[in-house]
Amino acid sequence: MIDGHYENWELLAFIEEARDILDVDAAALHIETCDICGAAMREWRGFMDLFFDRDVHEFARRKTTRLLAAHVADAQNVARRIALEDAAAEYTFATLLDCPIETWGDRLAARPELRTEGLIRRIVREARKEYDRRAEYALKLLDVGVTIANALSDASAISEQRATLAKERANALRMLSRYPEALDSLNEAERFLNDVAVVGAERALIDWARATVLFYMTRYSEALPLVRVASAVLMRFGELPRSQQARSLEAGILYEMGEAETALRIYEELTSYFWSLDDVETTARILANRAECEMRLDRTEIARAHAVRAMRLYEELGKPSEKTRVQWTLAHMLLRQGHAEEALHDLGTVASTFEALGMRAEAGEALLDILEIRVGRGEWKDAAPLARHLAGLFTVLETSLHAATAYAYLREAVEGERASRELVAYIRTYAELPDTAEVPFVPPS
Repeated sequence: MIDGHYENWELLAFIEEARDILDVDAAALHIETCDICGAAMREWRGFMDLFFDRDVHEFARRKTTRLLAAHVADAQNVARRIALEDAAAEYTFATLLDCPIETWGDRLAARPELRTEGLIRRIVREARKEYDRRAEYALKLLDVGVTIANALSDASAISEQRATLAKERANALRMLSRYPEALDSLNEAERFLNDVAVVGAERALIDWARATVLFYMTRYSEALPLVRVASAVLMRFGELPRSQQARSLEAGILYEMGEAETALRIYEELTSYFWSLDDVETTARILANRAECEMRLDRTEIARAHAVRAMRLYEELGKPSEKTRVQWTLAHMLLRQGHAEEALHDLGTVASTFEALGMRAEAGEALLDILEIRVGRGEWKDAAPLARHLAGLFTVLETSLHAATAYAYLREAVEGERASRELVAYIRTYAELPDTAEVPFVPPS
């Protein structure tokens, strides 16, 4: 066993009832009560069922055909072409990096032979690296990709690349808290997919991305069925890691809907799975989510241990926004433990980091945390500039007129020293409504 959990060879010995290798009775008791080993055992049993299924082997034999030499040659030619195209795109991209991104369109228009699918693939890879640090820059990169895609000669290639770029743009827009635009971009991706002959699991990936945006918009009842279906479809296409990542979003939704215990069980299963894949980023995200669940269940020390480990992993990965989210969780833990001054310091760091990253919605939420504390303690001198900054911040975000009215009301209440913690909580709850644009702000009585 490692860290109190059975290794794969021990689980296989249990399935085969190899009593000379393993204490089968003790293992049965442990597996029955351990979520991690129980989940691993279910996966192994499913695999073994398929392995010994005669119908599966018969089907495989029936479907085995000899490939024609011409088909092999065609596939090799396509692979060679893509490799050459990607190598050329790498050089082109390196030369473009020496110029301001605003000039890339003109430079590529002057050299139309450089506008290839390989260059689009290279741009997408670079954009994905920038989502966490410079989402605005990632969006500019993807806009260049759209220009290149529109200039391709093959109609099917245009549709395929535009679908990919629209999905990636949605990710960048989500990082910038521009949620309605992100949903529009995903709708665009779906429209382009209608013109692609073979889409595989792409529609499920779009549904997963849509569920993620809806999650951030707090539209949990819409997001939950969407991500569950997406996870099942990805599983059917053999996309097991992605299917399990979608399950992580499902757990996050359940947590927000008040089902912390259920969410925690899912996270515990996923931790061992992604750690076994050496997927450090997903492991860090799941540990951060486990910290949130443990904190809600008042197991503060366990929560802190998970959060600190997640922050360390994000630091190693160079993921500042994700590290900042975990720091936000730790600040809330400090508040629960009565360490208000330390929490205020950390919340200030969180808010300024989010704002520097262009994540203004998250910055505003952290500032609301600070404002709630300042107002509760009657520290009007510190609270007033905070309230003014908040009102300005959400104006820049182009929130609905009703939401802007709510923050203006909060600012006036703080400046008039008649605000309360309850009012801050009331404004926060109102601003999180999914249909704030349709619901006029009514001040509390």
